[in-house]
Amino acid sequence: FELVLAVEPQGFGLNDEFRIQPVVETRDRGNNVVTYAGSVNVTLLGGAAVGARIVPEPNTEVILVGGVAAFSGLRVSQTGRGMQLEFGLVGSHLTVRSATFEVSKNATQLGVWTQPGTRGSFGGQVISPQPAVQLLDPQG
Repeated sequence: FELVLAVEPQGFGLNDEFRIQPVVETRDRGNNVVTYAGSVNVTLLGGAAVGARIVPEPNTEVILVGGVAAFSGLRVSQTGRGMQLEFGLVGSHLTVRSATFEVSKNATQLGVWTQPGTRGSFGGQVISPQPAVQLLDPQG
């Protein structure tokens, strides 16, 4: 049998839980889920972030239930690009990797970049200049 990443993780914001948590399955050659007694662990690979890690630590190993390991609460501790998650069947050499991803800072504020003008501010007319906003992280 092999390990298959049945659900790719998605939604990578700094210190936020992944919006979609990964699910790993043990499958046979016919692509059928195979019941296996064991557990799957996850590690963080690559990326430009020195010291980045997958957290929280207690959630980095999940017991297979009916051949399915459903992770929860996973997040990454640092920003970076080119990161991957590697899932491994504990006690074997079977692994599977996620697609590469980027972890970026979360926008927490909305700032006005360009104030809206007053020309054309009458019904049905285009405002000039047009307003522009930017998303800002906690540091502004």
